[in-house]
Formats: sequence, C-alpha cells, structure tokens
Amino acid sequence: MARRTICIGAFLAIVLLAGYRYRSSLPMKGIQRMWSRTVHRSYHWQHFDRKDYDCTVDVSAQTIQAAQGELGLPKDQRQLVIPGYKFEAKYGTPEEKAQVQQQMEEAKRQWEENAARLRQEHEANIQRSGFVRQGEALLPNFPRLRQLNAPRVQKLAQQLNTLAQKSKLGERGTAELMLSFVQEIKYRVPPKERRGLYTGGLLTPVEVLAEGYGDCDSKSLLLATLLSAGTPLKVVLLTGCEHMIVGMEGNPRAGENAVTFQGRTYLLCEASSGVWEPGHVDKKILDELRTRKYKVIVLDAATADERG
Repeated sequence: MARRTICIGAFLAIVLLAGYRYRSSLPMKGIQRMWSRTVHRSYHWQHFDRKDYDCTVDVSAQTIQAAQGELGLPKDQRQLVIPGYKFEAKYGTPEEKAQVQQQMEEAKRQWEENAARLRQEHEANIQRSGFVRQGEALLPNFPRLRQLNAPRVQKLAQQLNTLAQKSKLGERGTAELMLSFVQEIKYRVPPKERRGLYTGGLLTPVEVLAEGYGDCDSKSLLLATLLSAGTPLKVVLLTGCEHMIVGMEGNPRAGENAVTFQGRTYLLCEASSGVWEPGHVDKKILDELRTRKYKVIVLDAATADERG
C-alpha cells in the first residue's frame, strides 16, 4: 500500500510539473487559463519598421474583476422615472379653499424636493457606474477609466519601452510601437450589455488585453492608457460619426495630419485596425474633422472635459 501511495504521488508530481512547463513555454499566440486564474496572452506583430516584435500579457482575474466593476450600469437604471405631481382636493367654503391651497403648496414643495433628491442619487449612481451624462446620452467616463487603468497596464508599457530601447526607437518610436501593438489586437465590436449590465459597447483596457479584441473606442482607450503609462506625451481622444481615434502630442512630419487643441498639436492615430502610422487616417475621417464633426475628449484628470 505504501509503495502504491508513493507511485501515485510521484505520478501526480510529474503531471503537475509537465503542466507547469507546458504553460510557461507554450509559444503559440492565444489565451491560456491553466492552474492559476491569470489570463496569459502572447503577441507577435510586425512594426512599421518591418521588424518583428513579441510580448506577453498577464492579467489576473482580480484585476479583470476590478476593471469590470468600474463600468456597468443596471439596465433599469439607465433612465430616471419620477412620478408626476398629482394633488386632488375638494372644498366648499372660502376657508376650506385657503386650507386646501396651503396643503397643495406644501405637497408640491415635498414633491420637488423628492424629485431633486432622486435626480441627485441617479446622477451619483451613473458616475459610480463609469458613465457621464451628455444631454440625454450616457457616455463612458473615458478620463476616469484611463486614470484607473494606467497602473494596470504599467507592466506592459514597460515591456514595450524595453523593446523600443533595444531597437533604439526613441520617444516617438516608442509611441509608434505602442500604436502598432494595439493595431495588432483583433477588431471586434463588443455587445452593449455584458454580465447583465449596460456598458455602452466599451471594453476597459485590461478587458481588451484579456479578451484579445476590441472596437475603435475600446482600442483607442487602451492606446491612450498605454501612452499615458509609458510615455510623457499628452493624449486626447477624438470622437464623432460613430468612430474614435487618438490624438498623440507631437510635431507632424511631411504628409502627416494633426489637430491643434488648447495650444498643443496632436498627431492623428488610428488604433482600431490596419497599418496606419501616426498622422495617417482614412480620408473620410479627415473630411469629418474639417467639418467639425468630431469632439475632443481631454484625458488629463485636472482638465478633463469634452469640447467641439
């Protein structure tokens, strides 16, 4: 019996060791959830300089859960419904009329106070859920999401910085490497609702890295977050016509396109797909920018706003 127990224990140890070696040495691009709950993804892509680059991304389940908890609004809380004001009264004598008038004014005052309280609670709940209100529309709070996720992508930003330093790419080259990395991530539109919550079709940066896909706004937010975490460059988002691109601070070279905002020049960066170098985007986007169909979302926490 003792010999059998030893043999079984040795067999299990060999299996566990083989499983660990398989997880740590697997070269293929893909996602692995082995003994730990950490999401591991390997990336291989060709940069604008025609060189091949590789990096790995590890995102813990705890990190993913924290990011998911920062964006998501229950469907029944998207719209605020306040019961209408209603007061019914009957009176006969002038004295009764005066008394009823006083009661009606008090009831209206209480209704207005309650409505104001409900609006305030609703707005606070929207902000806690990662959104801001613009008119009747609810939009993700991009500045806050960028700020919360910057520490979570710091390790990846450092890894990309190291690759850039080895290739002597310089500051702009480092930013370009981050752009080409994000472009390599598969383009796919997320659903408007996830986990029973309304997310506006946005994936947070760590979700894009863990899931391995994202659409224009999800990937633009990831790029902006990486640039903020790994370079000193100022970054803005430009949104309009159901599309989003990134504005990266820099001086345009010949043939490159840029916008000027608050005294700074931002190169246009297409993060969603394709092999678009900084300063180069689709002609349709340039036409829409010239007709002011895009708005600038400032990501600096101190001055975050949205302007035409």
